[in-house]
Amino acid sequence: MRLAAGDRADRVQQLGRAELSWAASTDNGGSVAGYDVFRGGAKVGTVTGLTYVDSGLVADTTFSYAVRAFDAAGNASALSAAVTGRTAANPTGSVRVQYRNNSVPTGDQEIKPGLQVVNGGTAPLALNTVAVRYYFTRDGGSYAIWCDWAVVGCGNLATRVVNLPAAVNGADAYLEVTFTGGTVAPGGNSGEIQLRVSRTDWQPVNETNDYSRGAGTSFADAVTVPAFVGGSLAWGTVPA
Repeated sequence: MRLAAGDRADRVQQLGRAELSWAASTDNGGSVAGYDVFRGGAKVGTVTGLTYVDSGLVADTTFSYAVRAFDAAGNASALSAAVTGRTAANPTGSVRVQYRNNSVPTGDQEIKPGLQVVNGGTAPLALNTVAVRYYFTRDGGSYAIWCDWAVVGCGNLATRVVNLPAAVNGADAYLEVTFTGGTVAPGGNSGEIQLRVSRTDWQPVNETNDYSRGAGTSFADAVTVPAFVGGSLAWGTVPA
């Protein structure tokens, strides 16, 4: 089993996704049932065909992929030789999201992320092009959102909870924050945004397995809180 030529993977990864293909494997005891796809040693998907598309990749980052075949009895081949490629740098600049946990308990009634958008680029960043996503598990509930305070003004924010079509590692929904306007100068940040998310029935929330949650109470770069600029992933990683 082998992956497609590395130059193909390199080319498509520059577009924020990897399109992988490989030759079919054979099974000396029957037929091949499918293929597991690995990114950086972690399984990210299973397919029955000979192609896989991995999207939502973070900018300016090297990724490595391998695949293995398995049959109906659960027997698996060794991993294929790996293919690597690097995504292009974010053309809008080095956007980052910093996060701090404003509510340390993991089983109270509130999720309270503190967020700020950092512009590490050389040109002003228009905030109305930015969307920040905080991924979490709903644990069966519906949620309400409050902006308690924001340097840019809570009236200049829009927030919503979006349910994922299928649960992924550490999330079945995300809190999305967007901006109605404003800019961040090179080297500056948006200032803190203090948010509060609670179940509408006020039941306790279990944050122990939430993808974006961290324990730190001081602002630090958070790759698990991704940012999108103009609809394209510009910072962080989305759960898979």
